[in-house]
Amino acid sequence: MSQLEPLERPQLVAYSSEALGLLDLTPEQVVNSRGERWELQLKGAGPTPFSRGSDGRKVLRSSIREFLASEAMFHLGIPTTRAATCVTSDTRIVRDPLYNGEQHHLLSVGLWFGHFSGQLGDGAAMYLGEVVNSRGERWELQLKGAGPTPFSRGSDGRKVLRSSIREFLASEAMFHLGIPTTRAATCVTSDTRIVRDPLYNGNAIRERATVVSRVAPTFLRFGSFQIFLERDDIT
Repeated sequence: MSQLEPLERPQLVAYSSEALGLLDLTPEQVVNSRGERWELQLKGAGPTPFSRGSDGRKVLRSSIREFLASEAMFHLGIPTTRAATCVTSDTRIVRDPLYNGEQHHLLSVGLWFGHFSGQLGDGAAMYLGEVVNSRGERWELQLKGAGPTPFSRGSDGRKVLRSSIREFLASEAMFHLGIPTTRAATCVTSDTRIVRDPLYNGNAIRERATVVSRVAPTFLRFGSFQIFLERDDIT
C-alpha cells in the first residue's frame, strides 16, 4: 500500500517557472512575497493512488462544512489548514455514508540492468491526478521520493538531494534541447535523513530526503503495455 510520508522542515531547492506554468501556477504561488512557504492542495478533484476504489470526489455539504470549520478555527487562533476556495458544479456523484472502498494501483514491466526483468512499477513515484489548465491542456502530476509504494521492492520510496537535483536539471535540459520528457516543477529537500550507500562499497551515510514534483501529458510508458509480455505470447 502506498504511504505518503511527511518531511521534516521541508525547504524549496529549485522550481521551474515554465513547468509550473503548465499548471497555471506562478513561482509567487510557491514562495510568496514575504518568503513564507505554502503548499497547495485540491480536495475532491478526482481519484488518487490513495482513493481505495473511490472516485476522489467530495460533495457540497461536506465541502461547505470543511471550508467554514477551517476558517473559523484559524480566526479563533487555532493552527490549521486554510480554505482558499470552494467550488461546486452540476456534476453528480453517488454517495453511501457507509461506503468503504478498496485501494488499487497500477504496475509496469521493463528492462533492468540490460535484460527483461518482469514486473517493476514505480518504486518511488506517486501519481496524484490530472490538471486541465486554462488552455485546455491536460497535465498529470507525480511526486517522486514521497514514500513507499506497492512496487518499492522493500525500499523506503525516498530519494536524496543529489539524485533529485540531477533529475530536475536533466529533465529541464532535455526539454529545452527539444527531447520530449517529463517536466520537473519543484525540488524540495528536508531535514529528514535516510541511509544510502552512494558508491555501493559498504560505506553508508545519512542523506537528506528530497521530493521532486513532476508534470507530463501522461506517465504511461512502454512498460505499461508490456505487462502481459511474459504471460501472453500473442500480446
